[in-house]
Formats: sequence, structure tokens, C-alpha cells
Amino acid sequence: MTNLEKYERGVALFDEKEYTQAIVEFDEAIGLDPQFTMAYSKRAGAYERLEQYERAILDYDDVIRLDPQNAWAYSKRAGAYERLEQYERAILDYDDVIRLDPQNAWAYSKRAGMYERLKLPQQAVQGYSEAIRLDPQNAWAYSNRAGVYERLEQYERAIHDYDEAIRLAPQNPRSYHHRAGVYERLEKYDRVIQDYDEVIRLTPQNARSYHHRGRAYGNLGQYAMAIQNYDEVIRLAPQNPRGYRTRGRVYQAMGRSSEAARDFAKAKKLGSK
Repeated sequence: MTNLEKYERGVALFDEKEYTQAIVEFDEAIGLDPQFTMAYSKRAGAYERLEQYERAILDYDDVIRLDPQNAWAYSKRAGAYERLEQYERAILDYDDVIRLDPQNAWAYSKRAGMYERLKLPQQAVQGYSEAIRLDPQNAWAYSNRAGVYERLEQYERAIHDYDEAIRLAPQNPRSYHHRAGVYERLEKYDRVIQDYDEVIRLTPQNARSYHHRGRAYGNLGQYAMAIQNYDEVIRLAPQNPRGYRTRGRVYQAMGRSSEAARDFAKAKKLGSK
């Protein structure tokens, strides 16, 4: 059997998610032709599926050795380094992706994410900004840059970027949720409620969103609306003591002591399980 036939058998097994058997076929294809770049690439992919990232990296090393202009191989090796939390090495590989493909907005975004992991926010902002310059429709880059601005306590910039992310991807609840968090820090509770209205519209089974919206109503002194939201939290997550505990606090603020006591007792009982 030829090296190409072995490779094709490996690809078929890979597609069937038989990764261990696929690796055997790729091993044999490489044994027949040690310059067979595609076999190294595909075997690396199989190792990744098996979460054997060190072995995947060794194969991507060989792909890069055989084809040093292969930006894809650098990006894949960077991803494997990221899985191993070797962020500095991932950055070096994304540097090479950008060197080989300087218009690659995705690579700038990914490298920015590595800078975030290393707690280097200014470099992260620069990376996301470059990604946005290259791809102004990149909602993901706006959302991630907003997150960096939020951690830097640059809240107006964060809101602007979440606005852009929402404009570009209005069906993504993540940006509404995070923008609501910024509004909460600014004590703009009406805006918090509006954003969680959208999150709940998009993900109506999300108990956490009802909880946050209930808290915003509570901060506005709209206790009846807060209770309605905590009722939903309890309906969706009846075994979670948090819903009972927070509803109990609202009842307490309303002077409804018996209902508050009942909820606190339920929360205590659930918390002891």
C-alpha cells in the first residue's frame, strides 16, 4: 500500500472519529515518506482530538520544518500551546502567522487573547484594535476589547465597544450580558434591566439573567418586579439556594417577615445538602 493510500485510510478513520486508529495509518504514511507534510498535519489534528497536545506540537514542528511559510501550521501550533497554557510560545507563533499573513485579523485577535491571559491589557487592546482595523465587522474583537476596557475601569469605552458588538451581532446574548455588567457598575439600573430583557428574550431559560435583572429592580426599589424575577430564578433552578436567599432579602426589605423567613429557611436547607 502506498503512502497516499495509508494517508487516505487515516483521513477516513479521522472523519469517523477513530483517532487512535487514524494515527496508526498516518504513522505508516510518514514511515513511507518522511517528507509527507499533510500526514504530519493530519496526525497532529488527531493528537489534538485526543488532547495529546505535546505530540501535536511535535508534528506541527515537522510541518513547519518542511514548509516554513505555512501560516496555518503556526496558528495550529499556537492553539496547542494555548491549550497547555504556554501563552508566551503561542504569542511567538501568532507573531509568525502575522509575519506571513499581515492582513490576518483573526491572528491579531488570538494574539491579543494571549496577552489577556498574561495580564498585559495594553498589548491586548492594541491587538484587538488592529483586528478591528483589518476587519471592522469583527463583533468578537469589539466584545473582547470591551472586556479589557472594563477590567481597566474604562467603562465608557467598554460600553462603546459592546454597542458595536451588539450592532454587528444582535442575536448574541453575551454582549448584552457584559454591557449590563458595566451599566451596573455605573449604577444605571434602567439600562441594566433593558440589557437583561434582551438576554432573556434570546435565552429564556437562563436563570442567572433573571437573577441579575431582579437585583437591578431591587436597586431601583421596584420590589414587586424583583420578586417576579426571583420567582423565575426559583422555577428554573429550584435546587439552587441563591434564588430563595435573594428573594428572602427582598421580602425582608418589603417588611414581609414571614415570607422572608420561609425563603431563608429553604435556602439554608438546600445549602446543607
